[in-house]
Amino acid sequence: MKTLLQIWRAATVSATETFTGCKWVWDELVSPYAKRQVAFALTFLFLSTVGLMAVPYLMKFVIDAYTVNDTSFALTILSVAVLVGLLQTISNSLHDHFRERAWNRNFYTIHTTLVRKMYSRTLDEIVAEDSEVGAEQIESLKDKVQNILYLFLFESSIVMTTVVAATGFVYIVDVRAGVFLTLLTVFNLLWFFLLNTSLDAKMDPVDHAFRRATRRIVEKLNLVASVKAAGVEEKMVAEIGAELLPPLQADFKVWGIWFLTIDSARRIVNMLAPILLLMYGVLSHTWTAGTLAAVSSWAFMISREYGFIGHLMRHLASQVARIKATREALSKPPAFVYDTGITYERKSLCK
Repeated sequence: MKTLLQIWRAATVSATETFTGCKWVWDELVSPYAKRQVAFALTFLFLSTVGLMAVPYLMKFVIDAYTVNDTSFALTILSVAVLVGLLQTISNSLHDHFRERAWNRNFYTIHTTLVRKMYSRTLDEIVAEDSEVGAEQIESLKDKVQNILYLFLFESSIVMTTVVAATGFVYIVDVRAGVFLTLLTVFNLLWFFLLNTSLDAKMDPVDHAFRRATRRIVEKLNLVASVKAAGVEEKMVAEIGAELLPPLQADFKVWGIWFLTIDSARRIVNMLAPILLLMYGVLSHTWTAGTLAAVSSWAFMISREYGFIGHLMRHLASQVARIKATREALSKPPAFVYDTGITYERKSLCK
């Protein structure tokens, strides 16, 4: 019991750190204009996803009508499906439009904000050998922040809205089936919640090694004139490769071996869940042929989306962990604050 409680507490701390990193990106590096565009994009994404999930629901009535030779009703529902498909396509296009507006503005805001934050530090803080706010670190941070926003805007938002919308439609046709898929969602979320602590522990030394290697590589690249003059280009390439190999090997051991071994159990559960749900529908003898077809579409769609969760988790945890040191350095008060100038106040008139 004590061990389980310790695991839960460690997982909570780790999840809080990941949330803090994402919140910092959202609060500090996303402009108010871009946030409004994200809100519009997510609204149209939800409408588009609901429209997409509504098609299997309509096909349920088409199949049921077809099985009783009610061709007229089946054709009517198919006409409705065409209308829903058109609205879904329009919503999807609007989602892409507002998402691209947000992405375009974010690219500008991230660069200018991080450069402003770097210039707010003292020269000693920027050029120190172990600096986390130097030009190289800021440049690396910009790429990682854009990767985090890409995950939210382009991938995780689509996965989560698909899971929510599909589960909602399953609830409409069978509450018990909806509860089953909700439990599957809880299982996946708990899995990564508890696994995140181990990921952080394993990735911390790897990220430190990557940052150290990056600093050394940048130092070598800055010596390009001397390298060309001495004719030691191949030697320098070999040294850069030697700097990268240890952290890359350690990174592969975490993600290519350890994580995949642990995650295989979750993948098996997600693969079996739709089959078990359909077995319940067949054995209960309460589902029509249309219901069976619709639920199978939603269930396998949810299972497929959870297949992407491992990919999203891998990149989100990695990117958030790798911005931690620079984020904390930029969040601390600068060692010196320049004089803001003299402030003149109007003197009150004395009677």
